Amino acid sequence: METDGQIEIVNKCLETYLRCFMSDKQNKWSQWLHLAVWWYNTTYHTLAKMAPFQALYGYEPPKWKDFALNDSKVQAVKNHLEESQKIIQILNGNLATTSN
Repeated sequence: METDGQIEIVNKCLETYLRCFMSDKQNKWSQWLHLAVWWYNTTYHTLAKMAPFQALYGYEPPKWKDFALNDSKVQAVKNHLEESQKIIQILNGNLATTSN
């Protein structure tokens, strides 16, 4: 099957993104795969000149922190958001380290 290379580019981007989790949470990366999907779908794509989310829904995607900062009355949701925030902080640190 021939491709224009886009699939390989997407795979490489996702692999790089997930590697940032691997250094700290090697046995839990699959639990955070949804963040990689969110990242990909909300990141600006030069070819489309917008994020896939915006192309699909017609408006810019909400920021993750908009969800994370909202209170929930469901303890499981609070716990998940708190854990997600911790992972995002670790990821940001890992990304900053790799880009230097």
